Amino acid sequence: MCFGAWYMSSVKSLHFVARDAYAGSTNLRGKTWYLQWKNRQIEGPVPGLEKIVLAMHVEFDVRVRKRADDVVLERWKEVLPEAVEFGKALAEAGTLEGLAKKGTGVDIVINRIEDMLSSKN
Repeated sequence: MCFGAWYMSSVKSLHFVARDAYAGSTNLRGKTWYLQWKNRQIEGPVPGLEKIVLAMHVEFDVRVRKRADDVVLERWKEVLPEAVEFGKALAEAGTLEGLAKKGTGVDIVINRIEDMLSSKN
């Protein structure tokens, strides 16, 4: 949902996992009188999970949408360069595609990515 639609809705709080340096707009909160007027709460990003989700998103964009180097990835790289590079590596290795073909559960996929990321550090 876009930030403006959320703000105008009756939903009082927004929780998000990962920053979106390309199209995210939570940074606009409080920038105008209207965006200061309503009592709205924003929480995020979620440490640890942010890198995992962004890496998975990059993997999909590179593997399926064939976006290896475009403005979206460049903007995301400004925020979490290691997640972008890791996502590209996942796409190149076919890691997530292989897990999907095996029917691997999302919980196992998330744990596997978390382990791979932590072994890089």
